[in-house]
Amino acid sequence: MSILNRFLERVDCLATEFTEKDNSDRIWLARRGVYLTIFIYFLMLLPRLKYFFGPESLRYGNEQVPDWFGWAVRLLFTEQFQDYYLWFIGGLFLTIVLGSLQPLVRVMSVLVYFFAENLFNKGEYITNGSATLTSLLLIYFVFMSENKQPIFNQIFSYPNNLVTNTSFLMAQLQICILYIVAGISKLIGNEWFEGEAFYYTLNFAFFSQQTLVNQLFKSDLALYFSNYLALGYQLTFAILIWIKPLKKWLLLVGAGMHVGIIVLNGLVDFGLIMLASYLLFIDNCTAKRIRVIFPKFI
Repeated sequence: MSILNRFLERVDCLATEFTEKDNSDRIWLARRGVYLTIFIYFLMLLPRLKYFFGPESLRYGNEQVPDWFGWAVRLLFTEQFQDYYLWFIGGLFLTIVLGSLQPLVRVMSVLVYFFAENLFNKGEYITNGSATLTSLLLIYFVFMSENKQPIFNQIFSYPNNLVTNTSFLMAQLQICILYIVAGISKLIGNEWFEGEAFYYTLNFAFFSQQTLVNQLFKSDLALYFSNYLALGYQLTFAILIWIKPLKKWLLLVGAGMHVGIIVLNGLVDFGLIMLASYLLFIDNCTAKRIRVIFPKFI
């Protein structure tokens, strides 16, 4: 009987975690971080919008998607909508701004995903893993509320808080899975084991800032250290991030790595979305202190 009681107590604790825990401040911060990343990314592309998203833009792969959902997020491939790519850009910017205002957060989150996914699909020639991660996070945000429902109103509070907290946890696990897959994939082959992969990554001429790279990594020691740091970080992130005394330091190290990716490799979109995703792991107190700085309608 005691075993059953302990089991029921743990189930009750888990239910309480999902229905009563307040993650609203962290959700508020993470959503706006991701929105800001999307805004910056498309601002950077403004001079070449026609080249990347227009009717004659570069493309590859299968453009015929039979199901209705696939069609809805690939409208810019159709004859009816391909000339209206500027409307999609404008719609994205507008919904990001409106989606940062409290009364419209949940409704606008659907439209932000709609416009962003259509643009990501049309610009698939220039997109990378950052677009996939951004799309996944935008889907999770659709189901997250930024205002915890009062617990005394159980008819609405329990379902709302359950869906919000489940989606929030799934978004966190998505980042963990990303690192696990990236780390395991690096174990295939010898380049990362031998410490050579980081060198080749930095010297990929199409992206890298060669002058700066040559100044910072004059010694082999710096290259080997960075190589094994990146490998170890990706393999251990999914475990260490849940250890509270280590979380802050882990995120600081990761932030430094992704700033380095932005500066040295020129992968601005990837570096920014990874930095924004770290906001999902910020503690509640820090997120609350940041939130109170801004007006209540944001």
